[in-house]
Amino acid sequence: MLGPFISSANGSSASTGLTISQADVRLSKNGANFAQKSSGTAATHNEAGWYSVPLNGTDANTVGALIVAVHEAGALPVWREFQIVEEDIFEALLASSAAAFNSSDQVTVGSIAANAITATSIASFALTAVKIGTDAITSDKIAANAIGASELAADAITEIRSLATGTSDSGGAGEIVDAERTEADDVWTGAWILFTSGAFANKARIITDFDAAADRITFSPSVGASVGSGITYEILPNAGVDVQSLRGANSGLDQPGFLINGRVDADVTNSLATDTYAEPGQEAPGATVSLATKIGYLYKFLRNKITQTSTTLSVFADDASTVDQKATVSDDATTYTRGEIGTGP
Repeated sequence: MLGPFISSANGSSASTGLTISQADVRLSKNGANFAQKSSGTAATHNEAGWYSVPLNGTDANTVGALIVAVHEAGALPVWREFQIVEEDIFEALLASSAAAFNSSDQVTVGSIAANAITATSIASFALTAVKIGTDAITSDKIAANAIGASELAADAITEIRSLATGTSDSGGAGEIVDAERTEADDVWTGAWILFTSGAFANKARIITDFDAAADRITFSPSVGASVGSGITYEILPNAGVDVQSLRGANSGLDQPGFLINGRVDADVTNSLATDTYAEPGQEAPGATVSLATKIGYLYKFLRNKITQTSTTLSVFADDASTVDQKATVSDDATTYTRGEIGTGP
């Protein structure tokens, strides 16, 4: 509806018999120059100088301010300004079926495009504890399989601060009984248990056994006395625990051999007795390399084929045909000299 059109002769009476054609209706889209409307339908009088002026999709295809203006002979100029918005915004705000902003179906499956939310689209500290209410995320708000292996990038979760907590009711040296826990038997064997209160506060031990039947946690080394009642503790995971930092941050970690007990001891044993290492390849031995690499060279030179001519020492790869390392040799009848080992062939 556009109007009211008032007679330019007296500035008072309604102009009800105007012929308003397509060319008479001028549009400006979001500040652009005026042009005639796209809809070819002429305007029709409704009542009291108000006219129905048809527009089409082309007339309203630009987001922003839309001015519709008519200056017909015999009447004063008339114009209206509209705000053109995207269809989704219009539906959300004005459609008869629009949901309330606090409605449970405000955000539905598929309403957020794939990859719309990424690590870079969420600013640092945009989500903090004070911005997520208690019980805001519960089991009934996360669909089954919503977070799976394919939804987590590599190293997306790099640290778990505490996997279990509890309070001991009693227990002798090196054990806790009647432990408050729900974990399966042996699930935490090899992990750290950190006492957080009582005489053993800030002392950590390696868990050597979980006995589900006896509801007993055994740890090593012993704390040297009965654990007692009401002692709180945390169980920390094997991965992600910086033992050196833990020791430095807690002055109570003073038991002799603390760092070579339990899990650390097992890791060292595996490194020496179980893990395997490939022999060094074709290269010049570096002056500063790891201990494992240095041992590898000693074993390679002991095991592999070696030839020596009057000028060259050659150390072969495992295939006994490829020279991986070599050195020049010389003998002036007084001194035998072998040069520094370099790369082959």
